[in-house]
Amino acid sequence: MALYLLTSPHANLIGCFRLTDAYAADDLQWASERVAKGFHELQAKGFLVREESSNWVLIRKYLLWNNFENGNVATAAQKAFDQIRSIPLKALLAGVLLEFGTHLKEPFVNHLRTLAKPFANPEPEPEPEPEPNRNLNTEPTVLVVSAQAESPDATVIRLPDRRIPCPADRLLEAFHTECPTLPRVMKLNDKRRQHLTARWREVDADSKFESAEDGIEVFRSIFQKVGRSDFLSGRAKDWHATFDWITESSTNFLKVCEGHYDNDQRAKK
Repeated sequence: MALYLLTSPHANLIGCFRLTDAYAADDLQWASERVAKGFHELQAKGFLVREESSNWVLIRKYLLWNNFENGNVATAAQKAFDQIRSIPLKALLAGVLLEFGTHLKEPFVNHLRTLAKPFANPEPEPEPEPEPNRNLNTEPTVLVVSAQAESPDATVIRLPDRRIPCPADRLLEAFHTECPTLPRVMKLNDKRRQHLTARWREVDADSKFESAEDGIEVFRSIFQKVGRSDFLSGRAKDWHATFDWITESSTNFLKVCEGHYDNDQRAKK
């Protein structure tokens, strides 16, 4: 599981990212219990810290193994850090950046020191008590009789996975339709499908798709933003976005969604 986390499509260049049990289970094709056990074991060994309330993961020595090559990468790392919302784990990440980060600018280093100082010697937090299953009846459940149950009446309750699989081929069709001036994708290989699936899940987590058609329309609107953008479409300068540029990076994708490359926003710069 450690190798999966280091190479996960959900990971980023600072080794701190949000990953739910369900996403990891789907990627690894593992049972959710096995995923939860893997997280617990890696945390016990000090490989990672996981904030279960928000599902954010911090790989403690990720930056030791994947340090910043130059100032540009360090600047991108700072932007990734700034995009993480205010969670307790962010202060710990600040300490990791101070310990292993290179090429960081002095103002950012000072900011990190301010964040990390209260957590220089943190006391261990008690493990949260499991929450009561108040919502078990809000959706249909599947009752599975455990093969190792001590009695025939013992059951394991599994909630159905509400997530809708990523219709990668149809999303690619939408990209070609809405961005006709950008280079066409000749082959939707496994790597591209993996990145596209990661972006699909990110949007689904916020939008809660009711169906595949619902999600496709959301992505169509995102690709329309790309097609209307003079900057991304290459009408403003001798550069244009590509399908990989849009989908590989969670940061690039988020900026497109937020309108950073819309024509009116670019005109203000």
